[in-house]
Amino acid sequence: MTGAGKRLGRAVALRLAEEGADVVVHYGTSATEAAEVVGKIEEMGRRAVAIQADLRSVDGIRKLFLDAGNELGRLDLL
Repeated sequence: MTGAGKRLGRAVALRLAEEGADVVVHYGTSATEAAEVVGKIEEMGRRAVAIQADLRSVDGIRKLFLDAGNELGRLDLL
């Protein structure tokens, strides 16, 4: 989930977790907020990981996908 540390992205990430999803919480600069969302998702019994990536560059996008795959194994929803 991109930008899941704040506002709409946060709400969507939490809702996906409520529905049973494990969630990648992407953030650009909001590490504290992303960590908070990860904690809330883990309290629901789901897996979550916060990953920092700069989505303004192809390398940043690749990093996000590689890190997400390494952490959670696969992506089912983007």
